[in-house]
Amino acid sequence: MDELYTFLRDNYIEDDNGEFRFDYSKEIIKWAIQKPGFINDWCLGVRSAKNQKILAFIAGAPSKITIYAKTTIKAAIMSFLCVHKKLRSKKLTPVLIKEMRRRIQGAGYQHAVYQGGDLVPTPFTKALYFHRSLNIKKLVDIGFLQLPKNMPLARYVKQYKPPNLGQCDLIGNPRLMEKKDIQGVYDLFKKDQKKFKVHFKLSQEELAHLLMPIKGNLWTIVFVDNDKNQITDFVTFYRTASTILKSVSQNFESHKGQHNHTDLQIATVLLHSCNTNNLGEVLKYVCHYSKNEIQDRPFDVLNIIATRDLEVVAREVKLGQGDGVLNQYLFNYEF
Repeated sequence: MDELYTFLRDNYIEDDNGEFRFDYSKEIIKWAIQKPGFINDWCLGVRSAKNQKILAFIAGAPSKITIYAKTTIKAAIMSFLCVHKKLRSKKLTPVLIKEMRRRIQGAGYQHAVYQGGDLVPTPFTKALYFHRSLNIKKLVDIGFLQLPKNMPLARYVKQYKPPNLGQCDLIGNPRLMEKKDIQGVYDLFKKDQKKFKVHFKLSQEELAHLLMPIKGNLWTIVFVDNDKNQITDFVTFYRTASTILKSVSQNFESHKGQHNHTDLQIATVLLHSCNTNNLGEVLKYVCHYSKNEIQDRPFDVLNIIATRDLEVVAREVKLGQGDGVLNQYLFNYEF
């Protein structure tokens, strides 16, 4: 795992300007790859013949997908496709994909799920990026945000100050998910998935793996109706750090200069189910929690990748829509 972490840290996805590169923790990489039903043969790497260092990697995980509430298919979830920066002209990616296809088909899987920012034929849906800035000064320092024209930095900071607990209009008591909550959360999840025409069909064990908190890396907040002793809502987010590749902010005239920041701490929302609480209030609480309740490496920005719901609450949560689109693909299936 140490070797894979180092390879991804140094070679995984960068933004178009070469200023930020994803830096997933070892815990998150393991959580994403080693799901229930993990197949070791679906972790595929290419090593150097000279020094045995990793040159390319791709991972797959088994899953089931329900389509239009009628059909359930087995599919492999593809993730962490990465080729060393110096070898991207060597056409290793098609070789990896071809070999992974052979392996998953050999295990009886005819379909695969993958996603990407580049548009190729043909996505079955797309998701939009939304951001909620939490640490304005740092985000301006590193060039992640542009200071609006004629706006003092102090006013910008005040405008996007994360809400405190008293500003979150919540029903029930929020707390971290515990093992005793798995059944209640699973019931909410199954009910929520029925709203989608295409969705993952997860067992209780699989959902528990996805949502049980991982110290310093993943949080699931449940909202409890104490009178009924019942979980009414939940939201899950995890840490997605990025390495800052440039020490000088160069994106705009209003705030150039040297900075000493080395990383960008991002909270990414994975799942949410809101039945009693308003989604906007739940997200405001996540902003409060991720900035004020997490003492070790507090978050700088909240990211949400979503296909639904967010437009109606974007203004009250102060979400900004990102430029990118995340296209979702299902290989070898015709809708």
